[in-house]
Amino acid sequence: MRGWVEMTIVSFTDLEIYQKSYKASLDVVRKVIPQLPPDEKFNLIDQMRRSSMAVPALIAEGYAKKHQYGNWKRYLSDAIGECNELIVHLSYCRDLYSTRIDQNLIVGLIGTYDVIGKQIYRLNEAWKKSPSSPTQPNPLLTSHISPQGMGILLVLLSGLIFTAIANAADPFQESNGQVVMEAENSDAKISRSSKDWTLLTTTTGYSGAGYLQVLPNTGVTISTGYNTTSPELQYRINFVNTGTYYIWIRGRGPTTNDDSLHAGIDSTAPVSADKISGFPNSWTWSRSTMDGAPATIVVSAPGVHTLNLWMQEDGFIVDKILLRKDSSSTAPSGTGPAESPRGGTGNRLPVINSVTPATKSKYFEQDAVTVSVTASDPDGDLLEYQFSVNGTVKRVWGATSTYVLATTDRNYGKRTIDISVRDNRGGTAASSTTIFFYKKPLKP
Repeated sequence: MRGWVEMTIVSFTDLEIYQKSYKASLDVVRKVIPQLPPDEKFNLIDQMRRSSMAVPALIAEGYAKKHQYGNWKRYLSDAIGECNELIVHLSYCRDLYSTRIDQNLIVGLIGTYDVIGKQIYRLNEAWKKSPSSPTQPNPLLTSHISPQGMGILLVLLSGLIFTAIANAADPFQESNGQVVMEAENSDAKISRSSKDWTLLTTTTGYSGAGYLQVLPNTGVTISTGYNTTSPELQYRINFVNTGTYYIWIRGRGPTTNDDSLHAGIDSTAPVSADKISGFPNSWTWSRSTMDGAPATIVVSAPGVHTLNLWMQEDGFIVDKILLRKDSSSTAPSGTGPAESPRGGTGNRLPVINSVTPATKSKYFEQDAVTVSVTASDPDGDLLEYQFSVNGTVKRVWGATSTYVLATTDRNYGKRTIDISVRDNRGGTAASSTTIFFYKKPLKP
């Protein structure tokens, strides 16, 4: 069972999807909401706080009903819905408050919730395929299996999400010669030589939902033939820009015998990316190799490629990966840039081409105003539209791409119209326009 972390889950807090969604909710509450203006208190602020906290809460409550497929499925479906809602809210933050909120943070959170939603979906699908029927639960799973055994089953199903995610999640998107991955968000995790990359949260200061350490740590080093014998991580990346990429790893080595790893591309092991080292027992960014040159890979053609990481010394800890074309030797600071979004070759997002009236358009009170949006979808998916005025939804999701402002929305003052577009696979886009209504001049 390659890539599955075979450990007993005795609590919902042991589930990786819970850990990831809980960490993301903290980022929303601590880093995004405080940057929003006070007039969003009863709109984005309340909605984002509720949705972000609902995702881990639903996973936790659903876990308590894991023996009952119908209830388990309902909680998972609700959690996916909250993830989708958060993506819309975060898209508003990105498009309406770009000068107030770190855009890398917002884009990273949108990507995180997109992945969480897909992982929850895969967990539900895996559960349906387990040895039980939705209508007639297998007694083996309900009455004869211990809580510890159920925990192992759950982690196997949860592990399926991470090892088979290449079939569920879109690749990371390289942009402007850079792509960033949280180590724990690998597309595949392969155990070899009785070693595995294990998710941990014991040591503080990590980025994302945790870090990966090669365990057990028994002093083993694999320096040759590692692409077939060493435990491996895989990250699918859609490259637009070709050329040489410098590999920066955020990691740490508990001792000088646990402080190195190898990298490669598309399962090949170039000498330019082996024996990446320079990691003390503290969080450090390094691109150094034992050969003296910086670690690099070459992307020879655009499209989807796989970045491979292999253990050199067991016990090594990896937290984050940055690939960039910039040859600067200046290491990223802190936890580095936000994780790159996924997308592109799976479900490509809708594109808003135009919105009318143009922003800052001026009207007299009670003038008739029709808001119109033109949008397209690269995959040819059907699109739905939603319109909000000053933060209040006026037209819920539907196929109509126009909205006529109501009489109450045409009084004196400023009106901000938010337009959301979604395809039938959950991809979203958002835009807005602001118009002004003035008093009509008095007749002489």
